[in-house]
Amino acid sequence: LERAATRYQYPYEAIHSLLYNQLVRHVKKSAHRIRNATYRHVQTYRSGKSIVDLANDLSYPPFQMARIIVENVANNGTLVGKRKSITEAMRDPIGILGVENNGKDAYTLENAPKRIDPFSGKPVSVPVNNAPASGKISRLALEVLDAIDADPFFGPRHDISKGVMGFEHELMLEQSLLAMGIPFETEEQLRMRG
Repeated sequence: LERAATRYQYPYEAIHSLLYNQLVRHVKKSAHRIRNATYRHVQTYRSGKSIVDLANDLSYPPFQMARIIVENVANNGTLVGKRKSITEAMRDPIGILGVENNGKDAYTLENAPKRIDPFSGKPVSVPVNNAPASGKISRLALEVLDAIDADPFFGPRHDISKGVMGFEHELMLEQSLLAMGIPFETEEQLRMRG
């Protein structure tokens, strides 16, 4: 995105926003098709195809594909329809998805596949702060991490940047209104009023 912004002399934020809006439109149009074929996607994952490769084949965001796989694979599919549990698993894949399938497809920290950041091409270490006591990490947890890293538009990293941008815009609006002498109430003041 940075190269495109420089090349076309547009602000980075404008290009990011344009691409994000196009992607959201694409996801809305194709979500039903992807969801209707969930069983097939889960079988493809179970046969060994990575979540990121599956998402790329379907032109679907890796983070969104990982949510579908987690919902239908984690704890033998018991997370189906449990949005809060799925969200928690996506926020902390090592801690929550740790070891699945009774250790099948589990890696020790030493023999886990090498992870490469898709944007920088540099090796990425597996976060071990919430690793299971057994020291083994499931294939699913590692692939969810890869999907999060591979997706610049969806996932925890994007949620944080959206929150920060929203806060910055609120501050700018507040400062502008103060400078113009326009009375207003902040969100906090409205919340206190009920």
